[in-house]
Amino acid sequence: MKKIPPLAAPAHTPLTRARLHDLEVCERRYWLRSVARIRWPVAPPRPEVEESVERGRQFHQLMRRHFLGLEPDRTELPARLAEWWAAWLNHPIPLPPGQRFPEITLSVPLGRQRLLARFDLLVLASQPDGQALILDWKTEARPRSRKRLAADIQTHLYPYVLAEGSAALAGGQPPVADGERPVRPARIEMIYWQANDPANPVRFRYSAEQHAANRARFQLLADRAEALQPDHEPPAIDDLTICTHCGYRTYCGKNVSPAAALEEVPEDETGWELALVKE
Repeated sequence: MKKIPPLAAPAHTPLTRARLHDLEVCERRYWLRSVARIRWPVAPPRPEVEESVERGRQFHQLMRRHFLGLEPDRTELPARLAEWWAAWLNHPIPLPPGQRFPEITLSVPLGRQRLLARFDLLVLASQPDGQALILDWKTEARPRSRKRLAADIQTHLYPYVLAEGSAALAGGQPPVADGERPVRPARIEMIYWQANDPANPVRFRYSAEQHAANRARFQLLADRAEALQPDHEPPAIDDLTICTHCGYRTYCGKNVSPAAALEEVPEDETGWELALVKE
């Protein structure tokens, strides 16, 4: 096992979808990535993988421009991008009148830590007690099942952060009464629109009960992050099924063959343009 040199304690790093996932499945991976700041030690991806990632990035940019009122010239789009754009035009998600926030970040406090979510599109309906929709674009070749999406921590983190941080979207208006928020959990719905299965968006309604359960879940993970020290390496886990998908396994002395596809660094580790912060 490689020995990692101790570092000075870093400032609190916001807990994103990726970091929360690391804390749940392997504290050592969280420590290597977010505390020791070891770079993701994976060989450069194959050209076809890089192309797939780049197409996904371009599609996200295309949808951002669309919701800012900048329509694309379809004759200038690459073939796959044009196919996905046509899929959206043929199978759009009906959106209520109201405010639309493409590619926006919200950050909310949780004890001494912060939670951070990066949204592809938020829609706040204009009518009283209207819906608050979270839309997320997926461009993987194989669409994700509802079961897989339900298990993804993103499905729980994003509605939680929206409910907690919606005052920032409402111009900083405080809650109207103790325990109330500009966007109540029961009004929130998260929708995954998958470019390669556009006719079947996957929808998840949120609730006050889920919100309370998520608060307890995220507080537990935040406490785990708080307890990790720069000069103390957490032990390696025993579940080799996780190790086969992890590029950090070389730092854990795991003599396992890599899976066909290593777990990728999720998109919420990349930079976005607008951040709203609730103190």
